Amino acid sequence: MGDILDIHIDLSKCDEAKVSFLEGELYSSKIVDYNTLAKFINKISKTETKIGYSIPNNCVSLINENDNVEVTVYKEACILPVVMYDGSAYLVPYPKLIFNISINLEDRVMNSCKCFAIKDSADPYDLDEELYLFPYSNVGGNGDVCFGSNATNDLQGSIREIVGYLLDLFYSAPYNGDYYNMSRTGYLIGSLPELFKKLNGHESFDDKMLVSTNKQIGEVFDIKNLY
Repeated sequence: MGDILDIHIDLSKCDEAKVSFLEGELYSSKIVDYNTLAKFINKISKTETKIGYSIPNNCVSLINENDNVEVTVYKEACILPVVMYDGSAYLVPYPKLIFNISINLEDRVMNSCKCFAIKDSADPYDLDEELYLFPYSNVGGNGDVCFGSNATNDLQGSIREIVGYLLDLFYSAPYNGDYYNMSRTGYLIGSLPELFKKLNGHESFDDKMLVSTNKQIGEVFDIKNLY
């Protein structure tokens, strides 16, 4: 019997595989992530190999090419405490949001993160759904998220854990008003603290106050493996 390479993928574990190798009487086995597996297959194959796979928890799409993973995930509308850099705190509603996060798994760093609002009734898997500006600060008009001095390097854990960490970082980061202006919402309020004061204690964000980007999900996000 010749050398045997066995690859076992447990579908209940969304981002790892067991690779076993039998060389003569010597047996070795290792758990690897899909990115490592893809690079190995590329080395022994004459064709380019791309592995796309999805994770649960509102993941719309996950594409793995070479060292990079691009994740599109949405978060339902919610109510959360927010803190300004001056220490003032409010309890405000967030609209439904959709994120596109690019991660380099080799260097364990975030390449980019974009965030837009969508209406509460919107289907995030529908490429024709309209995108709206994130109504608060820390996000540019083009959707680029500014994490400031918060750590987006040396990202540890599985893809699921990294995405969860970045989303937690986004929702918990203090606000300083960067990128905010009154045209962000239909409320037309000149400062972010004043907007937070108005929304403090509201049970939901009024989707009628969202400002359209005049773009659709499919125009901004490169989504290839929708369910």
